Amino acid sequence: QHFMRHHVDDDNAEISGNSSSDKEIRVGNLKSAVERFVVSRSFGVVFGLCLFIFLLSFKPSEPYLSQFLICNYNSQSSFCDTLLSSDQSSNIDTCNVDENPPCSFSSSSTDSGLCSPLPCQNVTSKSDCGNSDYSYCVFDTQSNQCKDDVCYKNFTADEVNNDIYVWSTYAYLPFLLFLGPYAELFSYRTAILVGISGRVVTRFLLLYGTTISTMQIMQVTYALGTAAEDVFSAYIYYVVSPSEYERVTSYVKTSALVASLLSGVLGDLLVVEGSVSVTVLMYISAMFVCAGFAVGLYVIAKRNPSAEGMLASVNNPLNSSKNSLLDSSQSDKVNSGRGDEEGDNIILGVGIAPQVKASEHPNTLTGWQRRRARIQAKLAVFALQLRFLWLALRCKPLLALLGLWIGGNAVFTTFYGYEVSIYDELNGSNSWNGSVLAAILLAGSAGAMLPAWISLLNRKKSSQELDSTQSLIERNDLLSNQTATQERPSPTRPPLTQQSTDDAINANNSMDNDNLSDEVVCARVLGMCVLSSVCLVVYVLAWEVVASMCSLAGFFASWQFVNVVCLARLATQLKTAQLSVQAAEMDSQQQDPGFPSTVEAPEPPYSIAFVLIIALNVGVQVIFDSIIFSYLQLDLHSASWVLVWVFVSVCGAFAMACFGLFGLEIFGSGARCNRHNQ
Repeated sequence: QHFMRHHVDDDNAEISGNSSSDKEIRVGNLKSAVERFVVSRSFGVVFGLCLFIFLLSFKPSEPYLSQFLICNYNSQSSFCDTLLSSDQSSNIDTCNVDENPPCSFSSSSTDSGLCSPLPCQNVTSKSDCGNSDYSYCVFDTQSNQCKDDVCYKNFTADEVNNDIYVWSTYAYLPFLLFLGPYAELFSYRTAILVGISGRVVTRFLLLYGTTISTMQIMQVTYALGTAAEDVFSAYIYYVVSPSEYERVTSYVKTSALVASLLSGVLGDLLVVEGSVSVTVLMYISAMFVCAGFAVGLYVIAKRNPSAEGMLASVNNPLNSSKNSLLDSSQSDKVNSGRGDEEGDNIILGVGIAPQVKASEHPNTLTGWQRRRARIQAKLAVFALQLRFLWLALRCKPLLALLGLWIGGNAVFTTFYGYEVSIYDELNGSNSWNGSVLAAILLAGSAGAMLPAWISLLNRKKSSQELDSTQSLIERNDLLSNQTATQERPSPTRPPLTQQSTDDAINANNSMDNDNLSDEVVCARVLGMCVLSSVCLVVYVLAWEVVASMCSLAGFFASWQFVNVVCLARLATQLKTAQLSVQAAEMDSQQQDPGFPSTVEAPEPPYSIAFVLIIALNVGVQVIFDSIIFSYLQLDLHSASWVLVWVFVSVCGAFAMACFGLFGLEIFGSGARCNRHNQ
């Protein structure tokens, strides 16, 4: 752009300088592009968002949470207590290490005796020390004998699984359904930061809480933070342009996965190799979560972008400013006594906006009237946003993608939640599970970054074509100036102004994933669904630690690609619905000068849409867990088979939906993706 701003001197232009000129133009364009990217506000915003979620996700203590809460000795003691009866002779038969290890009977404590776990120093077999029966023991290589394992909290396994963990399940959905609408109606900043403050409280309760009630509160605050992170996933679309939706989604998802990856490796190195206490990992996690909260105070916007225009009119409702909901003609209608019919609610092209009666002059408005006006304005904004959501959900390809995401992500979340148990069953222990999980998350990070990589590659190709076109224009100008004569001047070409160049670059930048047809997007997602299904089938057929974990990593990678594309497509469709409604209103104003004018339409309800599909996803997952694990009580291998067939069925339904929408051409669309982008 720097070189294109300057006119070429027609008298001194030489054809011999074409090569050097082309090189200088390319170098100048490259430098300008780099400078725009580095110094642009969007780069700082995206970096801040990625840093925010990275710090919140860096928790090396996460794989060791159960180990931190459960005291295995107390769990075995609780088991041994169930073997006692009033008959002391029968207690001797049932409470012994041969019949029910590790329990041993002692009659010295009470009349009925005491059934307690065998002391670790009495465990003679090295292979028994630390196994499932003697999980409260650990083998000391220095003394070459079995010793008591460390108990950080004194809760039994039943207390943790039945009385503590369930509270996060109970609290998550109500928090999600509350924070989503609150973010749209009031403030994304407040919704996110209040939720993340719950994560901070969670860390301190884990460190200093000692009772079951405090651990239950810890799970409630954890659920609050999880719901806030879901709202944050919607917030990112407020602060970036639509052409960046897919790339920024990839960056944010990858940042969270990379943080989990690095923290998992760090936790294994410290605990397994360095013999560091799990409490140290808890402090490290608390430090990073607090740092993430501090970053959030800076990067999360202070205003809710959805309601700025409408809420501005509440403070001065009868003022004919550019942000007022009433123009002069509408104000005259209100002042002429027609406020009851048209002043209170003026029907707009995009919905209904609240108005203030003429009698309610700003100087006479009471505090309650002002609050009522603000509430009406917020509800009007919310009504407009719900209309955007309704229009977006009328898109059949989007409904097919969301149906796939709801069903498929329920299977993905179930596998992710049971990864520790699956690895333990396949490997026989949880040793180095953090590193294995890190490898799986690394594959997921690659899958999450793949849409951004494809988008950047397509943009690079389009940019090269634009640079080639600009160079050709410059070369033609030089040739025409060189061969021109005084008697017959060459035809003049309109000069390339800065505005026209910027328009060309903006048009090039807009050629992104948002301009992809529904057919192309569904073809890409369908291909990844096939890959995910193959990986799951191999995982369950092999049922061996290396092959199954590698196949599970492939499933994580392919599904993260689907995850990013579906969420970005939802945000894009919401933005499209908003722009279409706004364009329809502008057309109505041009055709009918008396049509009421409005402020700029609010932003789409990203958080409402995300809360809706996440709530449906959670409901489907709860149904899966209830049927497979609670009702049928299947083992992990059988449960994996059921989940795999459910996932294959969901992908098959998506393929049939694509076939019904696009016909057989859907199966050849993937090969035409790059040509379509160009």
